[in-house]
Amino acid sequence: MSIPDSAPHEPPGAGSRPSRSTQVAAGVAMVLALAYALLKGYWALGGMALRNTVSVAATSAIMENPWFLILSLWGTVVLALIAIAIPALLLRRGGTVVPRRMVLVPAWIGVAFLLARGVVGVIDSASLLWGEVTAMAGFSAAEVARFAWWDLLLYSPGFALWGLALGVVAWRTRAAPAPRSFT
Repeated sequence: MSIPDSAPHEPPGAGSRPSRSTQVAAGVAMVLALAYALLKGYWALGGMALRNTVSVAATSAIMENPWFLILSLWGTVVLALIAIAIPALLLRRGGTVVPRRMVLVPAWIGVAFLLARGVVGVIDSASLLWGEVTAMAGFSAAEVARFAWWDLLLYSPGFALWGLALGVVAWRTRAAPAPRSFT
């Protein structure tokens, strides 16, 4: 039996291979999630590289706190590993083990968090660099400037890019192919 021409059309990409730009966005989101997981895991294992570019991680008292290691470092490693799987699951066509809504909901939560972190980080770093906020407890002006420049030029744009890439994938894969009844 054929479907009449007046039948509603499937959304773009539903039941077909995701577009090249959607695949690229998924790849960007997965690479950024992997980079984040690797950096946080490296710090959790005692690595020192780039620790002095993040104000919270720069203090040895915080890094030596076992709860900080478990919740903040290892917890974010686990979340980043989950974040690697989300775009891959969203790109799957039909037959996925995980229902689409169970992937889309955390994807959109991630988009909101990542974009907020990126935008707020840029605003915060700019306010530190341009004198709107002049001090952070326990840090010298040079340390605050170093944190702000790293955040302004690397971390905040990275979070924003990650959020945008994940948002593109979530938006473009939002409509799962609906099963059609031909009875």
